[in-house]
Amino acid sequence: IVVIGQVCNAEKRIDLVLYQMESIACLFNSTTFILFESNSDDKTLLHIQRWQARKPLNCSQIAFKPEHKRKYHTLSTLDDLIAVFQSSHNNDTSTSTSTSASASVAHLVGAEKDAFVDEMIVEFLRANYANTKQIDVFALSSFLSNRLTMIGGLRTTDIEEILFVKLQPIKYVKYRRLIEKQMALQNNADESAPPPPQRVFKYVLSGDAVMAKDLLVEAEIVRQLKVYGGLNE
Repeated sequence: IVVIGQVCNAEKRIDLVLYQMESIACLFNSTTFILFESNSDDKTLLHIQRWQARKPLNCSQIAFKPEHKRKYHTLSTLDDLIAVFQSSHNNDTSTSTSTSASASVAHLVGAEKDAFVDEMIVEFLRANYANTKQIDVFALSSFLSNRLTMIGGLRTTDIEEILFVKLQPIKYVKYRRLIEKQMALQNNADESAPPPPQRVFKYVLSGDAVMAKDLLVEAEIVRQLKVYGGLNE
């Protein structure tokens, strides 16, 4: 997989984002990151350069979040996963959670909003998949984002927060086996054997560095124009 991104003035959050990005590499045989930074007036570039210089994460040392492991580790089938989104609302019949495009979620709060979104997730899972292996997390995320945007009443940040929380059990079930398999391979590796070839490649491009020569040329042209302009006057 190849991950390409742009970043600017992200000093406060960049370390966490980079860690999360790099942890994705545990799901693939080879991962390449290409990051382009430009015009940052904080220490974003320094953080990225330090990340680039560090060794890749050891997948065997990445543990599941204890809370998620406790809640989701017993899930294995699609029905198990669907039950997660139904169990907390089985006894709540006081609020209709119709997902029609004409509805609005602006007035819903707490359990009502949860039930509304959970119903959409169950609808999508049942309509599109027969087992957990078939689940396309990106497709589900796009469906929820587009539906919530179309319905209205929520800011983009609100939608992102909803997706982050609601997709946690689905991601856990979807990727657990892949991560465990990768961790087992590393744990069972022969310590006397040479280390495996580099699986993670990091490339960082700075817009300022890339354009440095061109900027010098432009500065010289401007300087000469000023000189000639002064002579003409």
